[in-house]
Amino acid sequence: MHLRLALCACSWAGLVHAKSGFSGQQQVPILGDPPSGAFANSASLPTVIPTIHDTSAPDPQKECPGYKAWSVATNEHGFTASLAVAGKPCNVFGNDIADLTLHVSHQTASRLSVKILPTYIGPENTTWLELGDQFVAQPSWDGSTTTETSHLQFEWSNEPSFQFSVSRRQDGEVLFSTFGHNIVYEDQFHELITNMVDDYNIYGLAEIVRPFRFGTNFNATLFNVDNADATDSNSYGSHPFYQETRYSKNQNSSAHGVYARNVHAQEWLMREKTLTYRAIGGSIDLYFFSGQPDDTQDAPSTALETIRQYQRSSGFPAMQAYWAHGFHQCHWGWGKVQDLRDVVANYKRANVPLEAIWTDLDVYYKARPLTNDENRFSSAAMHKFVADLNKDGQHYVPLVDSNVYMPDKDDPADIYLPFTRGDNLGAFIRDGRTGDYFVGKAWPGKSVWADWLVPSTYDWFANELRIMHEATPFSGLWIDVNEPSNFDNVLVDDTLHSQDIRDSRKLDFPPYRINNFRSTHQIIDGTIALSAMHNDEHATREYDVHNLWSIGITKAAYNGLATTVHPGKRPFIISRSTGIGIGRYAGHWGGDNESKWGALYLSISQALIFQMAGVPMFGTDTCGFGGPDSFEELCARWTQVNAFFPFFRNHYGVMRAAQEAYVWPAVAEAARRVIAIRYSLLTYIYTLFYHAHTRGDTVLRALAWEFANDESLRATDNQFMLGSALLITPVLNEGSTSVKGVLPGISEDTRWYDWYNLQEVTSGNSSENITMEAPLEHINVHVRGGSILTLQEPGYTTRETREGLYSIVVALDGRQEAGGDLYLDDGESIEQDATKMVQLKYSSNKLTVSIQGTYRATPALATISIAGLKRQPKNVALDIGGSQHALRENTFQNETLRITDLAQYFGDGGWEHEFFVQLS
Repeated sequence: MHLRLALCACSWAGLVHAKSGFSGQQQVPILGDPPSGAFANSASLPTVIPTIHDTSAPDPQKECPGYKAWSVATNEHGFTASLAVAGKPCNVFGNDIADLTLHVSHQTASRLSVKILPTYIGPENTTWLELGDQFVAQPSWDGSTTTETSHLQFEWSNEPSFQFSVSRRQDGEVLFSTFGHNIVYEDQFHELITNMVDDYNIYGLAEIVRPFRFGTNFNATLFNVDNADATDSNSYGSHPFYQETRYSKNQNSSAHGVYARNVHAQEWLMREKTLTYRAIGGSIDLYFFSGQPDDTQDAPSTALETIRQYQRSSGFPAMQAYWAHGFHQCHWGWGKVQDLRDVVANYKRANVPLEAIWTDLDVYYKARPLTNDENRFSSAAMHKFVADLNKDGQHYVPLVDSNVYMPDKDDPADIYLPFTRGDNLGAFIRDGRTGDYFVGKAWPGKSVWADWLVPSTYDWFANELRIMHEATPFSGLWIDVNEPSNFDNVLVDDTLHSQDIRDSRKLDFPPYRINNFRSTHQIIDGTIALSAMHNDEHATREYDVHNLWSIGITKAAYNGLATTVHPGKRPFIISRSTGIGIGRYAGHWGGDNESKWGALYLSISQALIFQMAGVPMFGTDTCGFGGPDSFEELCARWTQVNAFFPFFRNHYGVMRAAQEAYVWPAVAEAARRVIAIRYSLLTYIYTLFYHAHTRGDTVLRALAWEFANDESLRATDNQFMLGSALLITPVLNEGSTSVKGVLPGISEDTRWYDWYNLQEVTSGNSSENITMEAPLEHINVHVRGGSILTLQEPGYTTRETREGLYSIVVALDGRQEAGGDLYLDDGESIEQDATKMVQLKYSSNKLTVSIQGTYRATPALATISIAGLKRQPKNVALDIGGSQHALRENTFQNETLRITDLAQYFGDGGWEHEFFVQLS
């Protein structure tokens, strides 16, 4: 949330003027280091021209000589080599590093590592260059893959300088090639250029709010920044992974991925024939994914397998608590506990299910995180409120802002115990020149920031969460402004620009100027100084770990919840800022979006790229957070879309008209309908999360991922899939009562069934839009033939829903077959005492249900529906536990068989016994 409120109505030029205090007066860009002088805050930061837009900036490819390889030493899974600068150092954006070491390793059949590091690394520069595994997983060799068994081949040449390519062994297809380009390697700048195929299709590189497919003329900047609702620019998170798909006529498409394991500020420059990777520090640490399953070289490569391979390298996402998949409500602006009670009661009165209510910084004392305002949200009143929520199966989630208020040392009455306790442990980041705490500004005023590079900070934070929970019990946490966001750039005095004897680099004003979203484009605008110093043994600079800060606080929150606040229970955490592998600890919401149709449309591509990034628990603020007040039609349509996103929350900002789902009749009706669908699908969604957690599957899918050979779908982002079984076609335009969409694969015998009546839709072909009726309360949902869904009767909460009767929906494909699965556990424990996996298969007129595991789900199985049958069966029989039963309670209409009255045979639970249903 936050700074957006002051800026949301401004144009890009207006942002500059609003923050600078100038009114129409042109600012002179500063191209080098800013002059010495006292800068009070960000309003005084001079604007600079990003290097990519600076026509006077040097071209590294023309200025730099590249490297020559020598002293090659091979091993069974790769080789190492020395690289020596091939001419006079160019020093274009830093100091050239003359001697490098190349490490090439075929780590698994599908993953190739190419790492280039300086040959000489010592204690004084190790954190400049090497990324440890404290925050970002370090992939390694599996111990068995060799250069011969790898899917990928590495080739190189020394003419005219060191160049390399990565190709697929299966067909020789070149996936990445630096041939024709020099490698540039400096202490504050790296450049690597790969040649690209014509009209290439790449996706990923979160977080940039834009359409799903990148074009061939785009500059992607990755640097975490407080950026509300801006498009085509760097934003809250940085995930340097892209996936590329290539199409061929009359052949399967191919897919592969590239991951740069680097957390420094970086840019990916897409041009018609090339893709340029630039970073302002760290090492060149690349991983290439073949997109083929590890156990075969003959299988096609796919986008979905590529994404799995990336997540195996960065870390699989956490398994979420079952209740987290319910519907959540939040607002910045509630003034007292009774406001919260009224919202909960209004939802109940409108019969719109509500799982959790959240609070923003309103509950804080003087906006100080980790506190309660005892006058408006007293601990006693909040205890009673939360107890009432929990009794009804509902939950409370508070905000944790990421700054720590720094009391006035000259005012004995100004006491803030979280700071005092952290100060006693030295838990805060320091000013890189003075050694005192780095002091910035946030909502409460002067603030400091936690240092996640030292273990004692985790102990401090766990204790603060314990104290916070004792004051007001909560079920999960919402972490905000953790880029981290600093409202005041600390250009305090001349010493900031003086030489730092402990670090020779230019940290706050690096020579290469990224295209940072902030109005000044300065890399320190809106965050803590990059010269700030951590308390670890290496005195690591923020410059080298900025994009890790959000991972640090979410990891600390996860550990604190799992060990101290709710021991053994799955932590539920939603974080605004994100980084590589953060899905292991938290989900993400899309930040401070605006109540506009365009933001609703772009939310789909946002959701898809975070599936790629390994953060499946993603959603946007339903109905919009900022900008103009939301309104009935937009809110109804947004509620319909987000009901199929993994994280589903309505949230709006201060001083805005109410937009809870019960406010407008049409929104309330749309919410009742779509939440009933969502809750009936919770077992399916939960199973999708289990597969995401254990093997890196995505929960949401792009149509291009599921129908990989249909090139017409390569940019489709107005429809999406929930798992492989459900196609969602929302209305994204104002005033529409119908919507156009495709039914993929239909010309290749894929069958689609209307969710609401299970009738097959037969019109259209794979690449043609068809028109679907979509009155305001309705969203089009189709079930893919070949799928089996297990559903439950929806209740008002997820707890009630878990007690609802089960049903099975079988949607037959063109071969009269279908399959699906169901994962069951207690929904909350990190370590499970018992689980159950149910496999469902329909073939040869027989539905077979096989079971592994001992977890007991007590609700009975009540109905089975089989859609797409070519003829009505004469007999339907159930065999359960060796007992046979004729099932006469069934109907057949429009090629759908509905079998009812089954609960009598499943009295001890729907999944306690293996069974089959035979049609004849």
